[in-house]
Amino acid sequence: LLLLWYTPVLQNVGYMYDCFEDPENDYKLHLIADPVVSCEPSLSRLIVHIHAGLLSLFVGLGFPVFIACKIRQLKSRNELTAASSFASLYQFYTPAMAHFESF
Repeated sequence: LLLLWYTPVLQNVGYMYDCFEDPENDYKLHLIADPVVSCEPSLSRLIVHIHAGLLSLFVGLGFPVFIACKIRQLKSRNELTAASSFASLYQFYTPAMAHFESF
């Protein structure tokens, strides 16, 4: 289930930086993710960027690190088997390369 939301979350984080010209507001730039927030430097935009950065850090980096650590832990306990819930992450790789899919 975690693998299903990983990519969409990161794509939506990327959209938090995109701007569009609003024809109803003198063609000023506004964020696509929140049209109320202007693309001009402001506190609202800073908050959106901080939020996007934290999501990128915790999801974009944290998830692969979690997978690599979990697979390494299972490998050290000799529990990397087809019955493992993480089997789909390494089914095409040898046990020595099980961490490959996390990155």
